[in-house]
Amino acid sequence: MNAIKNDDQSDYLIHLVGKENPYETFMRILSSGKVCSKNSFGYKKECHKKNSICFSEIPPKFLKKLVNRRYNYGIVFKKDWLLKVGAQRVWYVEKDSKEHISLTHLSNNLSGLDKEYFFDLAPFIDIPGEYGSSRYRFEWEREWRIIGDLSFAPDDVAFLILPCDVHEHARSFFADAEEEQVGPNYDCPYYDPLKDQFSNKK
Repeated sequence: MNAIKNDDQSDYLIHLVGKENPYETFMRILSSGKVCSKNSFGYKKECHKKNSICFSEIPPKFLKKLVNRRYNYGIVFKKDWLLKVGAQRVWYVEKDSKEHISLTHLSNNLSGLDKEYFFDLAPFIDIPGEYGSSRYRFEWEREWRIIGDLSFAPDDVAFLILPCDVHEHARSFFADAEEEQVGPNYDCPYYDPLKDQFSNKK
C-alpha cells in the first residue's frame, strides 16, 4: 500500500460490505467466494430492476474517507480483472441538466427491445443533485458497478480491508479452513485504512 498510497489514481476497485453485521457478512462472502447483488441502483432503478454490486475507484489516499462513511470491511480487486467480468464505470449526469433532460426524453420514448437495451445501460447512470430537502452526491466515490452476482477465487483478490485488531484472527481462520479443506485461504495483504496499518503473510 505504501507505494501507491499517495497516488491520485488507483488500479483497484473496492467493495465494502453492508451495514448489518459487517464482520459476519465479510467472512461469509469470503468463505463462499461470492458477492450477491441484492439491490438495484442507477437511473430509473425502480423500472429496470437490475440488481448490481457497487465498487469504488477512490484513490488510496482518500480510502479512509470512504471507510469512515461506511464500514471498515471490504474486498479489493484489480480493476483489470473486474473489467473482464463486466464491471463498468458509473456515469454521473447532473440533475436537471441538458443531458438529464435528454436522458428522460429518450427513456420515456423507448419501447420493446430498444427499452431493454437502454435498461442495460441505466444501472451505470447516476443523477446527482438536490432532491427536495435531501442531497444525493457521491461522485467522489468514483463508483463502478457490475450487474448480477460476482464469483471470485482467492487469487482474484488484491487485498482485504479489515480492522487491524482482527487481522491475526482472520488470517488464522482462513489458514485453518484451507488445512481442513473446508474453505478458501486468503493469504493476500490485509489493510486497515483507519489505523493505516498493513500486514502481509508471515
